[in-house]
Amino acid sequence: MSTTSSASCGTTRRGFAVLGDGRQEKSYLYVKDCTAAITTAVAAHEGKHGDYAVYNLGTDETVVLNDSIRAICERLGVSPEMAYSGGRRGWIGDSPLIHLDCNKIRGLGWAPTRTIKESIVLTLDWFESNSYAWEAQVAALGGPA
Repeated sequence: MSTTSSASCGTTRRGFAVLGDGRQEKSYLYVKDCTAAITTAVAAHEGKHGDYAVYNLGTDETVVLNDSIRAICERLGVSPEMAYSGGRRGWIGDSPLIHLDCNKIRGLGWAPTRTIKESIVLTLDWFESNSYAWEAQVAALGGPA
């Protein structure tokens, strides 16, 4: 089975290619929560010239990559053959665990409004309502447009 993408997950001719062993843990963030956090940080620094700050953005939870893939496949009603490669890390520079300390942005009053599972479902709903974006992503991964 050969992959058709250099992305961390992608389609193959017969299934789904995952860079890593599927046990990596990530703390995904819903895009609207991300933009709200950015807006919060910008507002906190508005009018403060030369005042720069770095904030970690994330949820208080993590999801195992295989569980994320499973939720997506269940929602889409598909059961692709899985192909794993790259060991525990998957790709050079990847971390088997990404769970950021977000206390600094929380101190400004921001908090995520969605869980990771809710974020996955809402993102898939968005793609379903905006098929042009889904078709472009599939084509970028080398699948049928």
